[in-house]
Amino acid sequence: MFDTFGEFDSVEELNRTAEGLLKEGDTESLMILAEENGIDKGDAQDYIDGVVPELANALMAAWGKLDVECKELKPYEIMEDWVDYIKKDAVRTRK
Repeated sequence: MFDTFGEFDSVEELNRTAEGLLKEGDTESLMILAEENGIDKGDAQDYIDGVVPELANALMAAWGKLDVECKELKPYEIMEDWVDYIKKDAVRTRK
């Protein structure tokens, strides 16, 4: 699930790793980092291109982690509903 870079404890840790890879010019590994953490390739490319100042914000990182874990765990029935509820509640509380 988090085979290459491991599981991060915070979005700050994720972004520090992305920053280090970007400074090294290792965009290939940065794209792997994004994929491994459920971050959209387009968002990762925006970070590489300097369009955005960080790879992910807290909501992106949380959703990405949920998506990665759901691919591995394959929730069904009530668990799928809970995942959807968590995502919707996260958006509601951010407004």
